Amino acid sequence: MHFGITGCFGGLDGLTFQDHVEFAQTAERLGYESIWLNEEHFVAEDRLCLAPIPLASYLAGRTESLRLGFSVIQLPVHDPLRLAEDIATLDVLSGGRVDFGVSRSGNDRYHRGFGIPREERTERFNEALGFIQKYWTANSPIDHHGRFYHYENVVSSPKPIQRPHPPIYIGARQPESVRRVAEGGHRLIGGVIQTLSYTVEDITTFREAARETQRALVPEDITIGRFVFLAETDARAREEAKPVIAGLAENFRRGGLLQTGYVVNSDQLDLETFQREIAIVGSPETCAVQIEQLARSLGFGRFNCGFGFSGIAQPEQVQRSFRLFGEQVIAGFGRGERDPVG
Repeated sequence: MHFGITGCFGGLDGLTFQDHVEFAQTAERLGYESIWLNEEHFVAEDRLCLAPIPLASYLAGRTESLRLGFSVIQLPVHDPLRLAEDIATLDVLSGGRVDFGVSRSGNDRYHRGFGIPREERTERFNEALGFIQKYWTANSPIDHHGRFYHYENVVSSPKPIQRPHPPIYIGARQPESVRRVAEGGHRLIGGVIQTLSYTVEDITTFREAARETQRALVPEDITIGRFVFLAETDARAREEAKPVIAGLAENFRRGGLLQTGYVVNSDQLDLETFQREIAIVGSPETCAVQIEQLARSLGFGRFNCGFGFSGIAQPEQVQRSFRLFGEQVIAGFGRGERDPVG
């Protein structure tokens, strides 16, 4: 099993910049495989959400083995040629540690802010991703004349270290989008902002589409993310998590996530149900058992933790969850105390 941290600055919301750098370095020592950086725009000032590509470049120079992922880059708001160059450069700087996570972007605020019509997002996504893959693998100058992007006699340089290119992870929620991920041979990545029942539906659709195209999946083709809250005992974790979970549920109500579909529904916002659906809460032993059960049921090979709860958890709670998870949960899987599914 591979473990990572995910979200705004790797899901470590609420910490200072220097804390984040220290924690990225500590993550390597504790056995976390990867850090996944959200691309978020126009967020409140009380959340440290830095632009993910320059941040990943900085972390590449401060870490040695930690993989640098994106969860996810909002592909339609980027120029694909510039993005292809930037990601290839990051792969070179990091020694081949990039995981390229992208999505169509379903956030209306992003589309309005960048002046990209939301109704164009699918076509822009498909054209951009196709060009980026072509750029990374081309052995001669490229001409590209699509609906949205036009390039003439482009030389592919630099080349990414990973061949044929960095692994491509796609965040998708609607069934037809999930099917395209499987049919395109890409990996599926689920974020923490989705209830478990919808995550199960996505993975089921992904597996069905893979079978129909005769694609043999491996556990690493599926990554899921959950909010994670740990304390030394189950009772303390549940008690301290209550206001955090309640605040998260209120954010879901106010943020329009109920209306977007495939994320959460109103029946799941009862706090007990919501906690069960959106988070893993408890002692290290309890959390390890829950993850192991999920892995056996769903067959994923990567599990990403969001410790910051979108900035609601207190810094000391984020730090405690991060350390307990690394020192006891990951260590337990590493010692073979649990079946490392995937």
